[in-house]
Amino acid sequence: LLGSLPSFKTIYEKSILISKEKNCPEIKRMEGELRAQELNRKTSVFILRRQADILQQYLPPKSEQVVFCRLSHLQQVVYQQLLRSRMIEAAMESSAYALECIQALQKLCNHPALVYDKCANASDDRFKTALSLFPSHFSTSESQPEFSVKFM
Repeated sequence: LLGSLPSFKTIYEKSILISKEKNCPEIKRMEGELRAQELNRKTSVFILRRQADILQQYLPPKSEQVVFCRLSHLQQVVYQQLLRSRMIEAAMESSAYALECIQALQKLCNHPALVYDKCANASDDRFKTALSLFPSHFSTSESQPEFSVKFM
């Protein structure tokens, strides 16, 4: 339906991402919008959307609690290092990486293990440098609540 992964990236992903850039030429913006509409049209047949009013009768009332937790020392130093990474600098110039950066920082705020692999496999030197901030006994395969105050 959407072709192979490389062709999907060439036809849809690349065009759509380029069209979202701040300084994108109008012709590329229109091309990206057309690709997004085409992709939406092709996938809408498979996506079932339930409106909130239909589900409301089956769900309990929504309740939220907002709790402020300070970051652990490890989370603070890794956060500062990630803020100085080229990936974050690129996100400031282009919206293409913004969501990915926000998600990485959000994961870090939940628990450092969620970004450990990204740091270990990063091409950005500053992400690699962030890896050196993790203690030698740090592991993603076992629970380590001491590295996130949310789990203390």
